[in-house]
Amino acid sequence: RRVDQLGVELADISLRKPSLDEAFLHLTGNVIP
Repeated sequence: RRVDQLGVELADISLRKPSLDEAFLHLTGNVIP
């Protein structure tokens, strides 16, 4: 694993799917003021 090669210790990791709003903003390049 890349993390092991770098000698980094992870305390916790989590993944989640982006919301539709996040996906739209990412794809269109818009930002929320």
